[in-house]
Amino acid sequence: MEDPALRCECGSERANKHGTYDRNPHGREPVRVQRYRCLTCGGTFSPSLSYIKDDYWYPDEIRRLVRVVNAFTDASLERLQDICTVHFAVRPSDQQIRNWITEDTGEIVENDLPICSGIYTYDEQYLWVDGKRKYRFLLYDDLMGAPVAEQAVDDCSKATVREFLTAALDDKPVFVVTTDGRSEYAEIVEDDLGAFHHRCHFHFLKNGEKKLRNKVFQSVRYSNAEKLHAAIV
Repeated sequence: MEDPALRCECGSERANKHGTYDRNPHGREPVRVQRYRCLTCGGTFSPSLSYIKDDYWYPDEIRRLVRVVNAFTDASLERLQDICTVHFAVRPSDQQIRNWITEDTGEIVENDLPICSGIYTYDEQYLWVDGKRKYRFLLYDDLMGAPVAEQAVDDCSKATVREFLTAALDDKPVFVVTTDGRSEYAEIVEDDLGAFHHRCHFHFLKNGEKKLRNKVFQSVRYSNAEKLHAAIV
């Protein structure tokens, strides 16, 4: 059982033990939680657990894993369910996973890593929140294998990306940051963060392939069969 700093909602720290109850987070062992009665207002309260939010069934690590995999892959909802089953022996519903990956974080949410390696990958993805298009920024520590920070924002401008990266890495070592092929990223990483910018090979090849295919389709030197072959290989 955890030993938190006890404080009632009324602000009082004077309380007596008032029984216990079992909490059963998905993917975790059941935990016995102490209940307290406030000596000031008479209300009851219980300490929060460090790895799961109050009134949530799934620990933070499961929600975080789903959001990271979704950010860096094209995994389907079913595939994300499979990953949860393999790693945590739980299978969240389609709707639950959808809620996690479209959750509006608003402010920058930072992961409390014990140490950061200085080797990061930055990426963003589109999402819809209440019918409005937003962008999720995600910074991932490659060597630690864990997300560092994420934020949902209204735009993906250079200034917004710079503000996110500089704030998220303000007190952390920064040596290398990998991004996609957007031209502004190199300036942000090298000038504002003082780090080495590495362009993602996947995006580099993807962008080059797109330009090559466009060039082929505009050319009159290739037959329709050759153009079709270029489009599918």
